[in-house]
Amino acid sequence: MVRGILVATEGMIAQSNRASVYSNNLSNTSTCGFKRDEMGVSSSFALELRRIDDGKNSSRPVVGSLNVPDFDYRIEADARGGSSVQTGNPFDLFIDGSGYFAVRGQGDTVYTKNGNFTLNTKGELVTQEGFNVLGEKGPVVIPSGQKITIDEDGRIVSDGKILDKILIKNFPSLKGIIKTGSSFFLPPESTPVQSFSGKVKQGYIEGSNVNTVKEMINLLEAQKAYQANEKAIKAEMDALKEAVSSVGRVG
Repeated sequence: MVRGILVATEGMIAQSNRASVYSNNLSNTSTCGFKRDEMGVSSSFALELRRIDDGKNSSRPVVGSLNVPDFDYRIEADARGGSSVQTGNPFDLFIDGSGYFAVRGQGDTVYTKNGNFTLNTKGELVTQEGFNVLGEKGPVVIPSGQKITIDEDGRIVSDGKILDKILIKNFPSLKGIIKTGSSFFLPPESTPVQSFSGKVKQGYIEGSNVNTVKEMINLLEAQKAYQANEKAIKAEMDALKEAVSSVGRVG
């Protein structure tokens, strides 16, 4: 009975965490370049049960196993792309294919699908958070008063001259990559980096890849599973009280 309470309690914790993940996804439906999160759970491990040393068999052979709940929660981002949204802003960029813009954020190079860029007072191309967008020559700088075009390879062109090329990198998957903020990713040093092979579209941004209906269904399922575990705990507690009461009446 006590083990049943433990399992149901762990189940409540798991479903509560799932609900938090889906709620966060829903709150970022309109966030440019947002990648929805999914929670993975490792539910248990097997504990060997051995016979006690009763003096007859000191080798203590295995007589069975017991699954012990030991939940390990892993939150991973869904790398699927969002839809392109036309803005007409010459500094807004959309990656058609796999790839992430490299930006300098608080000392580290982080990567994002959010191409909603602007210029700061120094003429530097930056994110809405103020992070420098990186090119192959370093932080991208747009000369004052010059009109630019950015071609599908990410080359920044002004008056027929190539000023720089937007730095875009690709990763085989987002597993093990740390998500910072709503749309930035910080890969560990050991993460393999691939060259960009897609296309850049100027005047477009990538929307969130959250499917509102699907996330609402996921959230409702998590809430129902939480309630089911809550009822299971109540049933186990009632059974435990009855057992204790029955033992007290023996004799």
